[in-house]
Amino acid sequence: MRARVAEFYAGVGAIGLSLVDHACELRMNEVNPHALTGLELGIAELGPAYRAAITVVPGPAGAGLRAASGADVVIADPPRKGLDPELREFLADEPPERLLYVSCALESLRSDVSRLTAPGKLRLVALTAFNLMPFTEHVETVARFERS
Repeated sequence: MRARVAEFYAGVGAIGLSLVDHACELRMNEVNPHALTGLELGIAELGPAYRAAITVVPGPAGAGLRAASGADVVIADPPRKGLDPELREFLADEPPERLLYVSCALESLRSDVSRLTAPGKLRLVALTAFNLMPFTEHVETVARFERS
């Protein structure tokens, strides 16, 4: 089944664009103008059918909540500060079937997990750590949530 996917903090699209084969619709949110330029360049390299399935929602994640409406899967790769409060509240109150949260900061992840799961509509089902930068203290953590 091809899913409706929303990605927040998409950057140049390294995660979301790799899923284009599995999505019937892909909504991508990013605020950084340079990343948006890179994202547009990546989209331009795709075939017309793929391009037609992608919507870019520029601006802060908290202002781009419409991208998450009706999504089966939401992906978030926020900066170290964690999720924008408006996005976090939206996801906790109106959760997708699956939320994938990529974190580079354990403290903000812990805080966001607590707030995302507090209403009881999302549950944390998996955590996986990735050592993408060997010989440093930096670890990426991917949290998988599912709707309760």
